[in-house]
Amino acid sequence: MAESRVPLFQSSSPRLSAATAVNQSGGHESRKSGRVVIVGGGAAGLAAAYTLKQRGISPILLEANDKVGGRLGCDKVDGFCLDEGADFFCSSYDVAFRLCEELGLPLVRSEMSLGWYRNGRWVVTMAGYSVRAIIKNLRAFQTLGPISPAVIVPALRLVHEIRRQSEHLNFASDCRLADLDGEENFGEYLDRLGVPETFRVTLKGFLEMTMGEVEPSGAAYMRAYVAEMFLKNSELYVPDRGAGTLSHALADACGDVIRVSAPVRRVLVE
Repeated sequence: MAESRVPLFQSSSPRLSAATAVNQSGGHESRKSGRVVIVGGGAAGLAAAYTLKQRGISPILLEANDKVGGRLGCDKVDGFCLDEGADFFCSSYDVAFRLCEELGLPLVRSEMSLGWYRNGRWVVTMAGYSVRAIIKNLRAFQTLGPISPAVIVPALRLVHEIRRQSEHLNFASDCRLADLDGEENFGEYLDRLGVPETFRVTLKGFLEMTMGEVEPSGAAYMRAYVAEMFLKNSELYVPDRGAGTLSHALADACGDVIRVSAPVRRVLVE
């Protein structure tokens, strides 16, 4: 398979490897060349490649798809940027904010509204736990599913736990979020709270737009995301031309270190 070096655009989180990465065409990118190999050209992979270049290290980034970006990707159509996944940045995304500043991407407030299609109807809800948001959302909640103790009680348990741990539920570069996660994943956590299927469908609906399949994810990680969206919804930001423009700017800054259409079959640890 021929390699392309077009700097376009998360698969899974990248692995910075000092070992040999063997791509689909049989080519080897080895530590013997003295270069860092990054597997995956999503947001984290691009940020890693960009940071290394800023420090005078020229890595090789291997991306299986024909463009980079993954869940932070976007398509440009008639001058508009159409985000393919993430469409806002949480308040604690300090690394993303720093990258936007370095790359000259202005940030604007993201006004969060969520649209749902349920029971043959479209309804729109506001993010947030304010009295105004709750009152405005009551009719929408009735459309999304019956409001009953079976829904309200586990929802209140979820809110209580998020509020209790809110100081630690964030994605800042110096946070200790991983320390909160044990063996329990988010699906098991929802089971323990007694969350009924109707509420799970609603909860997963907006989470999976940008997070992929959420139930196997760590429980604390997903609670942090919910906390950022609902407790700090007034602090959500996005580059003024769309979240995906960060991916394009990173790819442009990385230049020819990117190899697209270059899937990695295995990593050989020497």
